This record gives sequence, structure tokens and C-alpha cells, in this order.
Amino acid sequence: MYDYLIVGGGLAGSMLGYLLKKNGYDVVILEKQILMKKSKLCGGIITPKTYSLLTSEFPKVDIDNIVKVKFKNCDIIDNIKINLDNIDIKIVDRKKLDDYILNKYLKLGGKVIENSKIENIDFHNNAVISNDKKYKFKYLIGADGTLSYVRKLLTGKIQSKNFALESFQESKNKINFTIEFMGDYKGYNWIIPMKKEICFGTGNIAQNVKIQELFEDMAKRYNFKNDMKGAFLPTGSDILLNKNNVFFIGDAAGLISPITGEGIYYALYSAQLLFKSFKENKDYISLMKNICKKIKKELFLIKIIYNSKIRNFVFRKIAKKNKISNLIKIYIKNLLLN
Repeated sequence: MYDYLIVGGGLAGSMLGYLLKKNGYDVVILEKQILMKKSKLCGGIITPKTYSLLTSEFPKVDIDNIVKVKFKNCDIIDNIKINLDNIDIKIVDRKKLDDYILNKYLKLGGKVIENSKIENIDFHNNAVISNDKKYKFKYLIGADGTLSYVRKLLTGKIQSKNFALESFQESKNKINFTIEFMGDYKGYNWIIPMKKEICFGTGNIAQNVKIQELFEDMAKRYNFKNDMKGAFLPTGSDILLNKNNVFFIGDAAGLISPITGEGIYYALYSAQLLFKSFKENKDYISLMKNICKKIKKELFLIKIIYNSKIRNFVFRKIAKKNKISNLIKIYIKNLLLN
């Protein structure tokens, strides 16, 4: 019997487990894999608001040790190349970040039961069946990713999702941090140069896109090796935070920035707010209201961003001025900071 049972020991689950354990709560994490061998497809981009969140909770020196590289500008390409200057972006080693927070939880005496395949959940009697064992709970938290099994058992379906392909490889080529739009394709490519390697990938927001062909085309154009790993991502259009005594955080809740694809911030922040709701007896949905509004607003804006005619018109205007307009620069910084 546990008061708080978290399914999923990734970034969101470990963060919530750490906060609960740090404050003396009875908590356990069930994880289907071996966590120290587990890795997540992620470029590791953290914006200023994410860095601020991390350093407010953990020592700054520790977080800086996880940072691989820092950027102050980004190239955006769509027929015309635009440079965004003075954009403060950091790239973390995602595996190290996940392991760091997990170890913080474990050092507090936090319990993780690995290789725990969920067989069934009895929501009426508050019990999870895993590996022929029954775990009773007071509160159940789904932190088990986009394809959340907790969510599927609760609602009868998997949330709306997108797909991304990504690759890490050694490279000596000098390439800027780049976001690349491709005509009418509803998605974008990214290229993230690190110290000794390049991370590049393709993500889409439409189900009928032949994403593998787009990835292969980018690899050919930039002379990258054509090897890849894929993962499902939330769309941001199918958010589920709470039903009775079952709660969701991070990808399992459907939280993501539809414009930038940022997920690390939402994993950490939703864990923080869910902990706050438990500690202060506040409504989790109410605490998340502003975040959900922001995601909804971005869902509207991507309809404009992925309209190639509108985007090309704006890019041409910017290019003629030889620098990005103050209005767009203010919006992008606001997107990264808030």
C-alpha cells in the first residue's frame, strides 16, 4: 500500500517522486524498464524558463555540468535564411539529466520497482497489478509517456500523437543551430551541433506525412548518415490532467509546446504543480490553467506558421530589413521565457 504510486520513472516521474520524497510523502515508482539503461529520444534543448526551473530546485553547478553546449543564435530556413540573435538556448545531455534527478530521488530513500509491466489497473479498488503483484494506492500518477498505458486503461484510448525521427552522429562540419521548414510540410527539421557530434531530426504535426522520406532527404542534403530512431510525441491538443484520484504529468498528460516541440519544461513544471496541489490541497487543473491556455494558443498559431504562403511572406519582409522585426523577436523571447 502506497499513498502515491507513480507509473513511469522518466523525467516527469522522477521529478515528482523526488519532490514527494523530499517532503516526507509515501511514494513508489513502477518502471517497466531498467532506468539506468533507459534513454529517451530528445535533442535536449532547454529554454531559459527550463534552466531557471532546474536551477531553482537543484544546485546551479550541477545543472551546468549536464549542459553540453550553449547557443546565442539560431538559423531559420524556408527558402530564405533568417538569423535569430541573442536567443539563449542550452543543450543538455538528456540521459544525464534524467539520471541526475532519478539519483536525487534514490538518495532520499526513494523506491523504484523496475521491470514492472502493468497488467491491469483496478480503478474502483485503487490497485495496480504488475508482475502478478498487487500495489494499492491512494493516488495514481501516470508519468509513462505519450503512449501512456495508465491513460489507455483509464480512457480506453491512446492520446492524439505525432511522430519524430532523430539521429546522433559524429561530425566535423561547422553547422549553426538550425530550424528548417520545408514548403507545405507540416513540421520541421532541426540540426543541433554539439561538441563532438550533431543531433538532427524531423518532426511532423500531420499523420499522413511520409516522415522517413523527409528525414532521408535532409540526411542526403547535409551529408549525414541515414540512421535513425523514432518516438511518438504529444500534439498538445489532447490534454488530460486528472480524473478522480488519477493524475497525469509530462508527455502522458499530453503536454508539449506545439510550436517548438519543447517537452522537458512541461515534464518538470507539471510535476512541480502536481506536487504543489498535493502539498497545499489545491486543484491541479486550476494550477495548470495558464499552461493549458498557452498550449491552446500555440495550437492556433501553428496553423499560421505551417501555412507556407504566410510564412514566406513574413520571411521576405524580414529579409528586406536585413534583421528580424522587434515584434517577432519579442514574441520568440516571450515564448522561450514564459
